[in-house]
Amino acid sequence: MRNIEIEKEHADLTANERHFVRFFKADNMNRSQYDNVPLYDKDAVRLLPCSGVSDFVHASKVITSGGEGGYYIIAQTPLVNPSKPRIDTQYNWLRMLWEFNVYVAVCLVNLGHESECDYYFNRSKGETYKVNNFEITTLDVGTDVNWSWTYYRLKISRKEGKKRYERVIQLVVCRNWTDDPRFSPMNYGDLSDLLNFVWSLENDSASQRRAQHGAVGERSVLHPTLVHSRAGMNRAETYVAASIFGRHMSAKQTRTLRSGKFSVNIIHLFYL
Repeated sequence: MRNIEIEKEHADLTANERHFVRFFKADNMNRSQYDNVPLYDKDAVRLLPCSGVSDFVHASKVITSGGEGGYYIIAQTPLVNPSKPRIDTQYNWLRMLWEFNVYVAVCLVNLGHESECDYYFNRSKGETYKVNNFEITTLDVGTDVNWSWTYYRLKISRKEGKKRYERVIQLVVCRNWTDDPRFSPMNYGDLSDLLNFVWSLENDSASQRRAQHGAVGERSVLHPTLVHSRAGMNRAETYVAASIFGRHMSAKQTRTLRSGKFSVNIIHLFYL
């Protein structure tokens, strides 16, 4: 009886272990923004096999129970023409968007800022950015009334053989999300507006897919929202925690918090 209990305890412990074996294999560390930010094997994004190309991208899946809180991919920003020994990860990053059917993405870094993230698309409307067999065309650009974020509608196309397939991704770039742990990342009003705007994009995207393909196999849980920051940690994880928290509240028909200050403190705790 004692052996059975020990075996069960061991099974429970190993089931909850977190390893990062793949991170240290081959050149995968050089496909990360930081050596000291490993990617855990559990829930890691794995790309489809591709001849001569790594299947590694620094990103993890977050799937909430029953999908009520949403389905997310938390990722690092892609490495764009980095100095050696770092390896350019733009192609694998776009493969991730494509293979995991991402239609909505949230960027929490200052695009174009050398210390944050280089551009992986062209900011000008009508312009096209190319990476291998991918083309990213900027269809539309807009900002919110408070200048808290910029909205981009991007058409991503991929050539496979003689055919070219395309889809539209809606990207929200938040410009004033602080990474200083002494402060809450955003004030409550801006955070609430940001979450509601992204949720509306997610809902509209899901509705369009249902209209095109029907209900079968088109649950929104199958189409993750990509959230990325430079390290894929503090900012991205905080946003996802806030989104899950807010979606659960909405599901319970709780539209507003009793105290905006309280909500900001909750998000501040997530951030720390």
